[in-house]
Amino acid sequence: MGQHRLARGLALATTVLMWAVAGSAEGRPKDPPREPEGQVRALRLRHGTITTDVPVDVAGVVRGSRERSARFVLQLEGPLDPQRRAALEQLGVELGDYLPPDAFIARWTGTNAEALGGLEFVRWASALEPAWKLDPRLSETTRLPAGPGEARAPLNVTITLFAAETFAATQADLTRVGVEVHGASPVGERWVVDATVPVARVQQLANLEAVQFVEPAPVGSFRNDTNAWIVQSNDLGHTPVWDAGILGQGQLAGIIDGTIREDHCSFDDSVPVGPDHRKIVAMRNAGSSSSHGTHCAGTLAGDADVWGTPEGYDGLAPAARLSFSESSHVWYNPSTLYTRLQEAHLDGARVHSNSWGDDGTTAYTTWCQQIDEFSYNYEDSLVLFAVTNMNSLKTPENAKNVLAVGASRDTPQQDYHCSGGAGPTADGRRKPEVFAPGCSTWSASSSTTCGWTTKTGTSMACPAVAGAGVLVRQYFTDGYYPTGTANPADGFTPSGALLKAVLVNSAVDMTGIAGYPTVTEGWGRVLLDGTLYFPGDPERLDVIDVRNAQGLSTGEEVTVPVEVTASGVPLRVTLVFTDPPAAVNAADPVINNLDLEVIAAGGTSYRGNVLVNGQSAPGGNFDARNNVEQVLLTTPVTGGYTVVVRAAAVNQGTQGFALVLTGATATRGGDCDRDGTTTLSDYERFESCLTGPDATIVPGCWCSDLDEDGDADLADFAVLQNIYTHP
Repeated sequence: MGQHRLARGLALATTVLMWAVAGSAEGRPKDPPREPEGQVRALRLRHGTITTDVPVDVAGVVRGSRERSARFVLQLEGPLDPQRRAALEQLGVELGDYLPPDAFIARWTGTNAEALGGLEFVRWASALEPAWKLDPRLSETTRLPAGPGEARAPLNVTITLFAAETFAATQADLTRVGVEVHGASPVGERWVVDATVPVARVQQLANLEAVQFVEPAPVGSFRNDTNAWIVQSNDLGHTPVWDAGILGQGQLAGIIDGTIREDHCSFDDSVPVGPDHRKIVAMRNAGSSSSHGTHCAGTLAGDADVWGTPEGYDGLAPAARLSFSESSHVWYNPSTLYTRLQEAHLDGARVHSNSWGDDGTTAYTTWCQQIDEFSYNYEDSLVLFAVTNMNSLKTPENAKNVLAVGASRDTPQQDYHCSGGAGPTADGRRKPEVFAPGCSTWSASSSTTCGWTTKTGTSMACPAVAGAGVLVRQYFTDGYYPTGTANPADGFTPSGALLKAVLVNSAVDMTGIAGYPTVTEGWGRVLLDGTLYFPGDPERLDVIDVRNAQGLSTGEEVTVPVEVTASGVPLRVTLVFTDPPAAVNAADPVINNLDLEVIAAGGTSYRGNVLVNGQSAPGGNFDARNNVEQVLLTTPVTGGYTVVVRAAAVNQGTQGFALVLTGATATRGGDCDRDGTTTLSDYERFESCLTGPDATIVPGCWCSDLDEDGDADLADFAVLQNIYTHP
């Protein structure tokens, strides 16, 4: 249903999801997912995960808190409602801040602790331990030894007081434990204190009843959310893909890297790793937690704090889940790369992020072959690799079907090169293909359960682009294409080639690098808003997606008529096909060759990858090497154009492809026999399409769904008749 059709896209969503709108059910953050019955229950704190399955004497905990005039933690069986709140208040419970899941920091002023413990919806309680008030990074810092003869420098910290406590009443206690206050401000109903504290006094600070939390003082710096808006719109803070509700829901990505720290708040869950885990469905050959793997996974799909709401250090696809394999296992056993990719695909992963490679060769090695084999056999999957951080391209980013990713700098220099070896490949193909920020990227740190750190390199850019690929996939599976608004009836499964074509089509010139496109920047920096269509956009999106089984043989072609309606919007057409794997001992891995041509009104021909000064130039030779081709007209002349995909050489099987077109365009339907005119023969071709097994298959029947409702039926015949009578 529409999987192979050329269809019109509509509109850019300018509405921002207002999570904080008071009184709006739609505006409130969603509750974290509940643990399925039978699974271990837990309290998810920045300190770590606290198991709450062990029975406790709730009445005893409550009485003890009364004796110490202390707060305690009370967990309920399910969410709070007005009836439960009234019952708790009647027994003298004052509920404070919420702790996930279904728990509260509370105080008790009542007299009947047994009645409180006997409430059927009260499931667990505990004293509020001082350790739970400390950011884990502080605990680790206090254990670091000082240098020889050096005194430990005091720590810069931020201290949050409970809402019922005032700074004035607490200042003397802070001074007593050695805190030097630099400033204090009311934040809503509570006070936040900026201070330094001696390392040896941190635990005493946590023992103060008025103190709710202590953490290292923040340092102003760019974070993962710079990646989010740069990749989506390059407009500070504007995230149109997220704003449309596309966060990676229902999507799964594969990642082969160092072991992810699962109990980091970006991934943690009380449910064991597996199908029911909120983030990680599989951990294969896991070892000790890796700073590299945790960082990359956080950029791809990390989701901390308010689950389901993108914020702060969250990844590009914060609602997506991950299938993980340990990279060292592949390094020690090079033959297992295909198996690891296959396992992730069988888990449900369709975008695969890999931030590693072999810097010792530029050859088309076994890893390249395995990547191309996997991509060809599992057409729904897209494999990404970070290119080397050395000066020139290595392997396996030189595999034909991989999307090779380099690193740009962060804002405000995102149009400058940060890291990434320049191409071409040893056999002359264009790599790298796209870039994303990877310079001093903030993401999850394996050193803490909820800390963050910066890393620089192409390793940081690759998961950002992979996360963007996850969002692109959801755009199609959830039916945002072609209208720009979610319609499940329009949803379809995109090929890996289509995901790659959209990402490449979205890329823009990195103006800090001379020339475009180049062997240094490829097609440029990913900018999703330039290709994905949402209500209000000036340009539309059209796609054709053809699997290999329905693909072209040598000498065949597909012709797509297009009408350009405005010259102020660039016309960009991108062709991607998944080439069969080459023999490892072949010096030239190219097997099949499809060519792209765009013929403008008046007959001017623009051929794929013939660009001069940043846009396509007439004439030139067809590209026989690359399986990514593009025609870009920055100021196209209005009028009729014809897009042609031509099978110049198909030496193995039949060759499918993905075609992406963006611009101020309207498709010219009705030319079913592709002879450039709408005549009686088109009626005959249309009729045969209606009676065929798939009325929207390309190349034969691309014109059948003329009303673009996802079906080829008599309603389309009426559209064709109108075209025929009013050409």
